[in-house]
Amino acid sequence: MAFPPNTAAPHQHNRWLLIAAWSVVLAIVCPQVSWADGGIPLTMREVDGYRIAVFAEPAPLRAGPVDISVMVQDAETGLHLADAAIDVKVQSVGPVVARRSAAATEEAATNKLFKAALLELPFAGRWQVYVTVMGRHGTVEVTAEMEVGKALPRWQRMWAWFTWPAIPIGLFLLHQWLVARQERRRSKPVLTY
Repeated sequence: MAFPPNTAAPHQHNRWLLIAAWSVVLAIVCPQVSWADGGIPLTMREVDGYRIAVFAEPAPLRAGPVDISVMVQDAETGLHLADAAIDVKVQSVGPVVARRSAAATEEAATNKLFKAALLELPFAGRWQVYVTVMGRHGTVEVTAEMEVGKALPRWQRMWAWFTWPAIPIGLFLLHQWLVARQERRRSKPVLTY
């Protein structure tokens, strides 16, 4: 079906094509945001009146900065217990022992139902996680284990910073191509019978 010149239908097609292109770009560049990834679940337990869920990021876990996020709820009511104090400790399992600890805070968490602690893990291997919760039901500790892979080479960690200019350039070129195609269609004579 051919559209007569100066109608809105071809422009609608171009608009939807640009929206689809932006969606694909965002899904590739920001997968955690687009897929709503909350990290790797390490454990979820009910202990002495608490329901405690522990997650770790990035996925997959690698040596370097690791975010341990903890959500604490009342086990009976399911209410979020924002007033609970949380300490996170990790210890490597193996011949070389390394320990790291930090208090989990709301400020460090992106989701405000969680408290998070950012820990720097110096090497790959198996790590034991100890989460201590102090709140209205007393003090409890839950443990979990996580396997941490080797750190990525620097160039793989930094690739997005060097390649991001290709995205707006590519979108500009796509736009220019669509405009030129539209102009070519408009310049063709309309045959009437």
